[in-house]
Amino acid sequence: FKLETMSSYSALGSANGSGGGGGDPYYSFKNDIQVAVSSFTTDFDSWHDMLENTNTFQNRDFKELTESLKSQYKSINRSLKELTKTIETVESNRNNYSSITTQELNDRKSFIKDMKTTINDYRSKMQSDKTREIINQHKREFEESKKETAQQRFSRIK
Repeated sequence: FKLETMSSYSALGSANGSGGGGGDPYYSFKNDIQVAVSSFTTDFDSWHDMLENTNTFQNRDFKELTESLKSQYKSINRSLKELTKTIETVESNRNNYSSITTQELNDRKSFIKDMKTTINDYRSKMQSDKTREIINQHKREFEESKKETAQQRFSRIK
């Protein structure tokens, strides 16, 4: 899936009022966002498992997954902003989009709010003080494991 392609479409439906159902690309975009958020959630779960169960300091997979999650977050957030703009357009031109009911508009707003809440919750967990503490602890543990004791150095010389 590629969310970037969303900006080349209009999630409004056509201006002649055929905004509902099959002619309304909103549903395709909604599906794309749901798939992206599902993938983001799955990746976050893997990321969190690594955070809790491995030393992340020299874990390349953890670093790559962190970068991937940042990128996914930005992409989903951009897509949600695009969808929000389309809702604002419908609201300001109700006569042109009469087939999109007020309830449908409210459902679309609710979907966007729910998706934003979901991705922002995960992002907050990634940026939390607790996460930083765990990562810093992993760094300290790694550095401690590299230090040789005087006895270890002495035994090497023998």
